[in-house]
Amino acid sequence: SELGRRNSEGIVALQEGTAALQMSQMRTDAALQVFQQHTDAAIERLTASSERTDQLLEYLIRRDQRSLE
Repeated sequence: SELGRRNSEGIVALQEGTAALQMSQMRTDAALQVFQQHTDAAIERLTASSERTDQLLEYLIRRDQRSLE
């Protein structure tokens, strides 16, 4: 019947839409994972840079204090 055929087409369209949504979600998850990895790496580089800056400042302060004595 016409109704049965339209129902079948509707079900197929829903299944295709669901599959497309799942693929989109997987791509989104993968992109978020890559973004998180890049963010983590950037934070690590900034932290290391900040630590080196702190060490340099401490060295300069100690050196200046010795030169004033």
